[in-house]
Amino acid sequence: MSSRSKVSALLILLAIFACGALFGVGGSFYYLKKKRQQWSERGPRDMYRVQAEKMLARMERSLDLSEEQKIAIKAELDVFSQSMKQLHQDMRPQFRELMSQRTKSIQSHLTPEQSEKFREMRKRHRERNGERKDQKKAEEATSSAASGN
Repeated sequence: MSSRSKVSALLILLAIFACGALFGVGGSFYYLKKKRQQWSERGPRDMYRVQAEKMLARMERSLDLSEEQKIAIKAELDVFSQSMKQLHQDMRPQFRELMSQRTKSIQSHLTPEQSEKFREMRKRHRERNGERKDQKKAEEATSSAASGN
């Protein structure tokens, strides 16, 4: 085998390896982006509905439910979901108060410099969350406009 054919074979193998690496990395990013979208679509307000749907699907598979049973159980699960949503909303102020107390408690153990850094960390965190919420609202508005709702 001549040195030129060895170099050609090496270049071909290198090109195949590079393409595989690019597709692997690109595929991973695509997969993770889709997963992140799925996670963001399921906020606490939607979580109970999703759980109820999964539970009903498992029951349908396992218990061979009749149509009447499916309708009755779905109605019961809907009542439960609404109750859980309401409980979640009612607890939100208590949860925020606990979070505020936690922050104050942590800050009581920090030096003034650390406290300033801690405030900056929290500010960046709130900004990131705000950006995510804004992006999610924009996506929801776009999808509802596209569906005609």
